[in-house]
Amino acid sequence: MLATKVTIFSNTTATYFSIFKAGLKQAFIDGYLTVDLSAKIKGIQEQETRREFLTVEELNTLAATPCEQDTMKRVALFFALTGLRHCDIQKMRWKEIQIGGEQAHLNFTQ
Repeated sequence: MLATKVTIFSNTTATYFSIFKAGLKQAFIDGYLTVDLSAKIKGIQEQETRREFLTVEELNTLAATPCEQDTMKRVALFFALTGLRHCDIQKMRWKEIQIGGEQAHLNFTQ
C-alpha cells in the first residue's frame, strides 16, 4: 500500500482535535473513562483566516457571463450577494424569511 503525504491546514487540525476532545468528554460522561481526559488537554488555537470576496465589478462580470447551467449561476450569485454558505442554506427555514412590502428580510443566525 502506498502512503501519500497530505498536509492539512491548522484550522482543520484544530477542528479535528476539538471533535476528538468532545469524544473523550462524552466517553467520560458515559462512564467509559474514569478521568475526564478532555479537561486535561489543551486545545489547538485556530488561526485567523482571511475571507475572500468578489468586488462589485467582478459580480457584474459574473452576472453578465453566459452559463449553460442557469441554476448554478443563480446559486453562485445568491451566495456571493448574501454571504451565506451552502450549509446555511440547507439549515434555513421559510419562517426565517420575512417579506415586508417589496423587500424580503432574512432573520438567520450563522
